[in-house]
Order: sequence, then C-alpha cells, then structure tokens
Amino acid sequence: ALARRAGLEVGDDLARELRTLIGRRTALRFVFSAGDPGLDLLTFHGGATAERLRNDGQISVHVIDGTDHTFTPLWSHAALTSVLAAHFDDLGGARG
Repeated sequence: ALARRAGLEVGDDLARELRTLIGRRTALRFVFSAGDPGLDLLTFHGGATAERLRNDGQISVHVIDGTDHTFTPLWSHAALTSVLAAHFDDLGGARG
C-alpha cells in the first residue's frame, strides 16, 4: 500500500490487476469456502482498492460455509452452481 501511494510500480499487484479488469468492464464474482486463504489474500493484496470495488458493487464476494477449498462435498456443488448461475443471470440482465 505504501509503495502504491508513493507511485511505485509493484510486481504482482492485485489492486492494479483488479482495476484493469474493472476498466475492461469484466464482471468479477469471487467464490470462497469459509476460511479459504484466498479471501484473506484478496483482502490483503487487494487492499483499499478491493474494499472500494466491493463497496461500490463492482466486485462481489460470496462465501459458502462448511465446504473446502475445492468444493469437494457433493452438497457444495449445488451451492456453488447456484452462486455461479446467479452471476450469469445478473450478467444477462445487465447486457439486456
């Protein structure tokens, strides 16, 4: 965060990559299992940018409780499919 504020280029800069994707009008929905380290990585490496994009509704984050990182339990497949289907339904509505 300090390097970004100082205007320095940061390698593997998730915040910059998120801004680039949003600038390309890419719809982003992150789906994590509860306790998945990916959520912490998004929060930490995405920093204030990820928080702002999330608060502005430009990215969404959905957490499915009780499953693992790869959604191994069969019941979690339906939960994951539901989240993804809603995402694509939202895209269809946004594009007419």
